This record gives sequence, C-alpha cells and structure tokens, in this order.
Amino acid sequence: MEWEEKRFLPPTEPLESVMSYWESTPKQPNVHHIDSITWNDLSMNEVFQKLNYTQTSIGSEYLYNQLHTIQLENQDANEPLYELMEQDHELRNKLIYILRKLGKENYSNSSSFFIKTTGTLRIFGFISSVAFYQ
Repeated sequence: MEWEEKRFLPPTEPLESVMSYWESTPKQPNVHHIDSITWNDLSMNEVFQKLNYTQTSIGSEYLYNQLHTIQLENQDANEPLYELMEQDHELRNKLIYILRKLGKENYSNSSSFFIKTTGTLRIFGFISSVAFYQ
C-alpha cells in the first residue's frame, strides 16, 4: 500500500487541534505521562509530526496521546491487534479504506466521542465494529 511504496505525504495539522484528546482526557494515577518541559526538551512535537501518517483526526489525536503516555504495565495488550494488521493485508486495507472516509478535520476533538470515564480511547472496539459491519 502507500507506506510500502512511500507515496503518501501526510497533511500537516495544527498541534493545537491534535492536542485536544490529550488535554481533555482525565489522567490516570497509575499511568505515567511525559510533562510539557520534558516533551519540549525532547522536541516531541517534531517527532510527532514525522510519525503522523494517520488518516483520521481520531488517529492523530490518539497518536499524540500515546506519545505522551508511558505504559509500564500491560505493554503487550495490543500486540495481537498489531500482529493481525501485519499479517492480514486484506483486513488492514479494508480498515484503512473505511477509516479514511472519516477524514481529517481540524479542531473537531473527534476522539472525545470515544472517551470513557477512565479516559481510555476505545479505538480497538470502534475499529472492530466499523470494519466488520460495513
């Protein structure tokens, strides 16, 4: 697909738009987060911009949040999903097609629709329901 052929250039998004999920999510006491001083010292906004090949606003907001979060426990929880996406090219392409329809809209705070009271973005459940009911 696009990343294999290196033909996709991600659109730039205002960081203020992408920060919305990170800023509005309640911080869990048992999860460590990178503070703004460390974030800036490490030039993480530039790292985010270089890594952000997401196709949706939700994806950008989630990636930004994940880069701020230091997960010390249960690090392999999503590994089965990653392996499935790596192995099942048809499913991965179908998901990309469906999620691409959501598009990117600046300042939409779209991930707020998926915040639970614990502050966790239930993206896997969302992806699963979208992918298999289309």
